[in-house]
Parts: sequence; C-alpha cells; structure tokens
Amino acid sequence: HHMVLGTSACAVVPGMLAGTASHMLGGTVPLRLAATVTASASAGALCGAKAALRLTEDQLRWCYVLSLFCLGGRSFVAAGHNLRSIWARRSFLR
Repeated sequence: HHMVLGTSACAVVPGMLAGTASHMLGGTVPLRLAATVTASASAGALCGAKAALRLTEDQLRWCYVLSLFCLGGRSFVAAGHNLRSIWARRSFLR
C-alpha cells in the first residue's frame, strides 16, 4: 500500500504540471490565490504522507474506508437537500 501511494502521487505530478502551465498561459490562474492554495496543499500532502508512512496497511485500509464512508454520507445528505429543494420548486412540472 505504501508503494502504491507513492507511485500514484508521482504519476499525478506531470499531468498537474501540464494542466497548470496551460491555465497559466491562458491567464486563468490568480497567482496570489494559487500560491496560497499551493502552499496549503503542499503542507497537507507532506503531513499526510508522513502520517501514512507511520501507519500499517490495515490502518491505512481503515482510514480509506472511513474517509469513503464520511464523504459518501456527506454526498448522500447533500443529495437529499438538493432533492428537497427541487421538490419545493416543482412548479416547473406544471
């Protein structure tokens, strides 16, 4: 699992760099905001990688399952709110 995490992280970088270069050339990157987001993401990635290297494979698996459960639950709740909102404005059905 540790090797997969490291390999997938390395595989993402070239694509991200190419996409970033295209957006920068297109003038769609607010540099000040991008610098802040990049610094925050880098710090998060560094802390996450250090934490992942300290965990066993079973612990990593459980962290993954827990994150999927939390994100899936959040998406499920958001979908319910969206459906309720659509139902409240059902005048488009008439």
